[in-house]
Amino acid sequence: MKIERKAMFILLICIIFLVNGCTTQEPKVEEEIKPFFSYVEFRNLFSDMVQELAIEQYEKIAQTTDDNLIAIDKESSFGQRKFLTVDGTQDYKETQERIAYFNKDMNVLMFIDLIYLKQNLSNDLLFVKPDFIDVNDYGIYSYKSQNTILSFHNILIQITLVDNNEDKKAELLPVMKVTNEVVKYLENYDITTSNK
Repeated sequence: MKIERKAMFILLICIIFLVNGCTTQEPKVEEEIKPFFSYVEFRNLFSDMVQELAIEQYEKIAQTTDDNLIAIDKESSFGQRKFLTVDGTQDYKETQERIAYFNKDMNVLMFIDLIYLKQNLSNDLLFVKPDFIDVNDYGIYSYKSQNTILSFHNILIQITLVDNNEDKKAELLPVMKVTNEVVKYLENYDITTSNK
């Protein structure tokens, strides 16, 4: 009889915990509101990066200008637009910009491309060019570049290294160093005080 009572008591306690666990609501976690760059803020970020982003051992040699309107086949954008602009028309609100750097000692070019999106993304490293695909049969040119892609709120940043040295494979380390420098810059970038 005592064993049956103990078993009933343990069973009752288990049921109480199960019922309590099933009916208790999880505390609500407030979602952090992620900043969203307006088009003007995107332009300011690009302008600020042109002025402020110094990449160690690289000299800034060029950047896109205000007149880099690019027409495309509408089919290439899943039918969304005819121009690479915010609304897809010929309004000169271009959604991509580029900064070019050169490292004379290594004889490499580095491109940083900013691409404006209408949708917010997380901040993350999205892509690193894989080296495990063997395409050597197609010539050395397949090995002349390395690149990464970052997402920063509603902006994609592609960083591309092009090695100009003959018979030398583009290394991943230099593009990762530049990627880290870009990430540091963006982490410290204050959207509210951008481009005076």
